[in-house]
Amino acid sequence: MIVRHGKAMLRSNWTGRDQARPLDTRGRRQAELLVPLLDAYGVRRIVSSSSTRCVQTLKPFAKAQRHEVETWATLSEEQGVENPKAVETLMKRLLQQTVASAEPVVVCGHRPVLPIMLKALGIPPRSLQPGAAVLAHLDSRGRTVAAEVHRPRI
Repeated sequence: MIVRHGKAMLRSNWTGRDQARPLDTRGRRQAELLVPLLDAYGVRRIVSSSSTRCVQTLKPFAKAQRHEVETWATLSEEQGVENPKAVETLMKRLLQQTVASAEPVVVCGHRPVLPIMLKALGIPPRSLQPGAAVLAHLDSRGRTVAAEVHRPRI
């Protein structure tokens, strides 16, 4: 499952490093509302961009499952845009690991990096709202046979 991070503070209202920009109130609520969705699909591995807003999006689910959020700077907006090949390589590796372990994984990323992430799964690029998710249904070889979009509930 690929998730776009929840609604973050506006860039114009944030003076720190963009990578540290947190979710706003709506984004925190979107993160809470992802918990039952991720649980319904049996997600067991939690992977995220190292950016604060992505980690915060998956943190409520991680806490509910008593798991840690595995972070990758490769998926951050800063590095992902600069090195799309590294994003594609990481996504394909996560896909292979998911098929081998049969454990569903969620990966949280950013708007400009999402097309690369989706393409690596064989899903046509699409625009996602903050807090939205795309679920890839895979065959036994890791090919996406269907995809469904879950819009944010708020």
